Amino acid sequence: MTIENCRSFAIGAGERAFTDESTTEKGPRDRTFHVKHLKLEVSFDDEARTVKGTSTLVLIPINDGLKSLELDAVDMAISRVTDGDGRHLDFEVADGKILVRLLRAYKAGQEFQLAVEYEAQPKAGLFFISPDKSYPNKPFQIWTQGESEDNKRWFPCYEAPNDRMTTELIVTVKSKYSTVSNGRLAEVKTDAKRGMKTYRWVQDIPHVNYLVTLVVGEFDFQEEKVDGIPVQYYVPKGKAKFIPLAFQNTPDMIEFFAGVTGLKYPWAKYAQVVVQDFTFGGMENTTCTTLTEYCLHDEKARPNYMADSLVAHEVAHQWFGDYITMKSWGHAWLNEGFASYFDPLWWEHKFGRDEFHQRMLDTAKDYFKEDAEHYRRPIVTHKYKEADDMFDGHTYQKGACVLHMMRHVLGDDLWWKAIKHYVHKNGQGIVETTDFKEAIEESTGRALDWFFNEWLYKGGHPEFDISWSYDDKSKLIVLTVKQKQDTKDGTPLFKMPITIEIATKKRLWRENLDVEKAEHTYFIPSPDRPQMVLFDPDNWILKKLTFEKQKDELLHQIAHAENVIPRIQACEGLAKIPYDKAVVEALKKSLTSDKFWGVRAAAARALGEMATAEAKEILLSEGIKQQESRVRRAVVDSLGNFRGDEEVFERLCAIYRSDKAYYVVSGAAIALGKLRDPKAFDVITKNMDRPSHADVIVRASLDGLSELREPKAVQVCMDHTKYGNPEMVRMAAANSLGKLGYYLEDKKDDIREHLVRLLNDTNFRTKLGAVNGLVALGDVAAVPKLAAVDRYDPLGMVRREARKAIKKIQESHAEKAKKVDAQKDIDSLKDENRELKARMAKLESRIDTLAGGKKGKK
Repeated sequence: MTIENCRSFAIGAGERAFTDESTTEKGPRDRTFHVKHLKLEVSFDDEARTVKGTSTLVLIPINDGLKSLELDAVDMAISRVTDGDGRHLDFEVADGKILVRLLRAYKAGQEFQLAVEYEAQPKAGLFFISPDKSYPNKPFQIWTQGESEDNKRWFPCYEAPNDRMTTELIVTVKSKYSTVSNGRLAEVKTDAKRGMKTYRWVQDIPHVNYLVTLVVGEFDFQEEKVDGIPVQYYVPKGKAKFIPLAFQNTPDMIEFFAGVTGLKYPWAKYAQVVVQDFTFGGMENTTCTTLTEYCLHDEKARPNYMADSLVAHEVAHQWFGDYITMKSWGHAWLNEGFASYFDPLWWEHKFGRDEFHQRMLDTAKDYFKEDAEHYRRPIVTHKYKEADDMFDGHTYQKGACVLHMMRHVLGDDLWWKAIKHYVHKNGQGIVETTDFKEAIEESTGRALDWFFNEWLYKGGHPEFDISWSYDDKSKLIVLTVKQKQDTKDGTPLFKMPITIEIATKKRLWRENLDVEKAEHTYFIPSPDRPQMVLFDPDNWILKKLTFEKQKDELLHQIAHAENVIPRIQACEGLAKIPYDKAVVEALKKSLTSDKFWGVRAAAARALGEMATAEAKEILLSEGIKQQESRVRRAVVDSLGNFRGDEEVFERLCAIYRSDKAYYVVSGAAIALGKLRDPKAFDVITKNMDRPSHADVIVRASLDGLSELREPKAVQVCMDHTKYGNPEMVRMAAANSLGKLGYYLEDKKDDIREHLVRLLNDTNFRTKLGAVNGLVALGDVAAVPKLAAVDRYDPLGMVRREARKAIKKIQESHAEKAKKVDAQKDIDSLKDENRELKARMAKLESRIDTLAGGKKGKK
């Protein structure tokens, strides 16, 4: 079993541990009954922000003698509990649970019914959105967010992912509102006298509790059919014009996932509902995905932002997460890792191999950032404080990369055969990681225990150090492969098949190697000296790579490597050779003529890293003329490295004021701040408050002001945190305040107090901005306030970020203390050295005096 590996890793990684020693393991929840069906009848008091209803559950005991049971219900007033015959049952409410005493003992398999009448004013799980004086244009909406375990905050239930049930939701709302929920709309009743409508939604195929959803509001609506399935789009009133750009590829995604999994879309419909102030990017509720309003965008946001990734991720969940669901949160990667990989797989199908490689490269970078800055853990672990802690870069991004490597190990044919068998075997089921491993072995004959052990039950990744030489006499390439990762924290030495690509003047070929030791030396015959040696040229392996190369090899690589990843790597290598004419020309050519935008952007970043006069000239003359806005964004990012250059400043000002692409303008704002030109303050503040997708221009302008480190920027940021500003702007302003406070010591206390007040804000994004701002500030005085957030905030993601913030601040404080202590030691040694020198000088003086006296006697 793997629990021991998880335990030893979690508590053995020191400062980078995911959890501490006191954290208990949380496996699947024990069950005494199966929930066969949930019937939920609800209505709302919009003013009081309360929900009132009856949760009726059809239950089947698992063992004989069931006399009592527990249901989950947090912060609810329970008025009564009755059985199927309407008889009152005794119950107690404590610690978010309802203990119900049955009138008799039930045998295993003997079906019975409970009805719980209740009222609640939820702080999470169900949210009321409404206009007020500061936000008069907000729509009225009610929406729910159940994952991970927040549905128990708005209806009594069994709240764990290891049981599946059919559901029926009957909701009564004002007649002007529509509702959307799981499954099919079975009935609508109108009460004209009361001005109310009652909607009855039925989900016939069982699903888990956290996927139960409800949305109430006024929407623009469009529908189309995909293979007979209704595909629906709900957006807030007046936003219908945004539906095509956001959702036009949904039918293709459904058809693609149906094809590659071997399973036709299994549900009654697929609805996508855009809501206001949503707490995530999207949530894959069965048949009914809820999405943030920021997925709606116009052409000026594209292609820097496209909703396709979010949409594809949530569509993929209808197979992986909904039709097949992980048994417990320790196996969350079976939901999120799969969706995070099937999203890029769709991109590969739709946009080609180069786009796929770029997306997988970015996916790996996201994981590496978390691994470097926060913690390292096994993907599969049952040792966590809260379920929300599992929703991180290890579950999502690393999970996706692990599936990608598995595809490499198996090969495409066996990979897709295994996926289809896994879906067919486990459909409508509850799974854990072993079920996936067994499905692979059953369908392909391949036993991947070694792979699962190192990549899923242990943490980390290989850090390869590669070098090669050529022996003219023996006509052999001598390739050295070293794994340099520290294994003291539980990170293993990795066993993986690796492909090497070799290019000479006469031929191009590949060799397959098996790597498993700390160091290997391979001897590869070659009649000619290679012009290029590539390690894992298709970038299958999740890894850190050090491969120092000579200039000529890098020049060949940037010009001739077939895959985009080696060309990007060549740009990164050439950036370290700044004053070579051939290198600069190669990067210029790549910037202007490489067929893939990602390589052109990498060339721009390499020129920016050089920061030479020649590099600047290319960026200004060729870079900012690029039609592809993602390349232009990389160019303006790079221009931020030319501090003190008036020409660069003026060109960035012009881009900031007039470029049509939102994300290029936002890059220019940040770059202007990095230049630290005093004139940048007025340029930024006079042009920042203009509309853009997700307010990206305002947010980036605030970031630019924090880079500028101008004291006047503090008040600007504080003003933008005020209630009434868009939530994304408030979040960005809070974060920028923290950055400013780090550099402006005399403003630090005022900024900390301001950010601490925002920790109590009603908007969760503003709270997250305040948490991140306090991390940037690095003031240990904020830790008690963050600890209160961890303890009392109703949203799991906010609590999680507060815990991470406390750890980062404490680590930063400890590091500063070490530096202070080290400096004290240095100062002490300096003092001792000065004293020693003084004593030596006195001693030398006395010796000279004595020597002089002896000479006088002679």
